[in-house]
Amino acid sequence: AVGLVAGLFGSMIGVGGGVLMNPMILSMCNTIPQRVLTGTSLGAVVSTALASGSVFVCNERVDLGSAALIASAAMLTAPVGARLTSRLDCRQLRKI
Repeated sequence: AVGLVAGLFGSMIGVGGGVLMNPMILSMCNTIPQRVLTGTSLGAVVSTALASGSVFVCNERVDLGSAALIASAAMLTAPVGARLTSRLDCRQLRKI
């Protein structure tokens, strides 16, 4: 159910699936460690992004130059965020 909702609304409005999935997963199972929740939702978001992104590209609804620029910057900072996740306390992560 979480994946269905996140895939539908995330691809419709461009919201990262984690914004939708994490609160939904936590409401069903609040004992899952935040680091596991983050990694799990990121894994799920990859498939959602590929599936919906391919449709947007095929329908010529993507500015590929802008997308490449944004993706390049995000790829530089994403590993930093992932490393910080392992250093922060899970309670601090949930507040973020």
